[in-house]
Amino acid sequence: MIKDEIYSSIFLNATVFLNSSIKSVNSGLNYYKNKVLSIVNLQMALELAIKAKIVSDYGVVNILQNVNSDITDNELEEMYYSNKLIVREFDNLKNFLKSKNRFNFDKPEYLYIERFQKWRNKLVHFNYSFSDEENSQIEKDIIHVLVYILGVLMSDDVNDDDRTYMQDHIDMDEYGKLMKNAIYFDTLSDMIDSEYGDPYYCPICDRKLLTPNKKCLGCLLSFKDSPCYGFVKCTYCHEDMVIYDKANIKYNKNMIRGLCLYCKNYTTVYECPKCGIAVNMESFDKTDCSPEYCKWRE
Repeated sequence: MIKDEIYSSIFLNATVFLNSSIKSVNSGLNYYKNKVLSIVNLQMALELAIKAKIVSDYGVVNILQNVNSDITDNELEEMYYSNKLIVREFDNLKNFLKSKNRFNFDKPEYLYIERFQKWRNKLVHFNYSFSDEENSQIEKDIIHVLVYILGVLMSDDVNDDDRTYMQDHIDMDEYGKLMKNAIYFDTLSDMIDSEYGDPYYCPICDRKLLTPNKKCLGCLLSFKDSPCYGFVKCTYCHEDMVIYDKANIKYNKNMIRGLCLYCKNYTTVYECPKCGIAVNMESFDKTDCSPEYCKWRE
């Protein structure tokens, strides 16, 4: 459908500007060129991300000028490919999103958007003299927008089990550099705490950046529904976060050590070869499968 194509093209352009901004941040904001490029590209990513989200949630016509709501897909497609579509001013789009209260953005979030909009317009059309306070705060402001605004606009909804995050659209090399930025790391950690509560440890990078759907926002690895990893409940903290090597457990007499990604306690996991169910051996539940007994086959 043409709506999907328009959405995809807008979102793709947002990722282009997003990556350009991050590359400039990683190159050092003490250089004027990097500061300007990071701000301008970040604002462009913001504008495009807002347009993409409106298209996705409310329809293409809500970002367009002088287009009736009853326009047909064929008419829309013809206007799109002939470059005749005119997009509404960014202020209108921003206010439209604000009126829907779609993301529960607080007033400070819109103040950030307006601040970068002002900086971008001044820099593109003439120049802007940054105050000492602005210069000292710019890196924090950029990272706040990355994590708390673009991180929301360019990620799937929180309740999506197979959620895709903004971080998945960032160049891996540049994201690795960004993760070494202490401001970004701390801001990301705070966001995960506020969104999910106490997060989990990643079994690969050992950072407390693993979300409840088993996606690490540090190394960007996913452990959900993986043929290599399985999970059982921890007997200490009762979280279903004891990870074990599912791919190799059968080569170890169906028993292997597991690690809880919440409380960091080790335990022994047994995977029954008859029914395929994995259990925590240290729960000492005699009704569970064991090497001598299958709960479901005997």
